[in-house]
Amino acid sequence: AQKEAENEKLADQLAQKEAENAQLAEDLAQKEAENEKLADELAQKEAEIEKLASEDLTQKEVELEKLADQLAQKEAENEKLAEDLAQKEVELEKLADQ
Repeated sequence: AQKEAENEKLADQLAQKEAENAQLAEDLAQKEAENEKLADELAQKEAEIEKLASEDLTQKEVELEKLADQLAQKEAENEKLAEDLAQKEVELEKLADQ
């Protein structure tokens, strides 16, 4: 009878431990689901950041190209003005020689 009582007590303890383990397994599964959701959100945010950075970079490259074109145009204008200036100097020299 004493052994039966001890066995019953041990069986109760075992059932309690199994219930605790089941609860812990449930908690773990919930935490893993939360972690997965957070990982998905993180990946989404990283994708958004990458997209914004890429769009910003593309925009900056377009602006830079535009400025380079303007610079090339100004340099061409300056070159033409320098040629005109040289021509005027030659004309002035001719006039001075007369």
